[in-house]
Amino acid sequence: MPSLLVINWIIGIAGSVGILGVILLAIFAPPAGAALARATGDILKTRLGFAAAIGAGCLYGGLVYGDMTGRGEVKADWDAANERATAAKDAADAENQKALDAKYQPIIAALQKQADARKREADGNESKAIGMAAGAAGACELGAAALRLRKPAK
Repeated sequence: MPSLLVINWIIGIAGSVGILGVILLAIFAPPAGAALARATGDILKTRLGFAAAIGAGCLYGGLVYGDMTGRGEVKADWDAANERATAAKDAADAENQKALDAKYQPIIAALQKQADARKREADGNESKAIGMAAGAAGACELGAAALRLRKPAK
């Protein structure tokens, strides 16, 4: 069912146009405006006219109140449903995370242990290479005289 907000807009626009029409009539055609005001006053002086005006006001007020109250209840239902869906999603995410941790944490731990062992081995090999390079520098066949073969820098 469409919201009664559309009815509110229609009544609001019609009322605004009617009020604007009465104001323009009073400004640009005062005799016609006075006649309209007299006719409206005469209608409202009767019991039937006054009852119709009160009934129309109560009907409009009831429609607005019912529309606002009904939309408030629907919004509350939606908010509650969204909270339930969020809680269910969070629970499912937690359950999935537990399952993933149970499945992959041992694999990750084993790979981390293997990576640490390879890192220690690489560090040891680097130390050996540096030591060999330092020892190889002193074993040059030309000896210390090799540096004399260079031209002096200018």
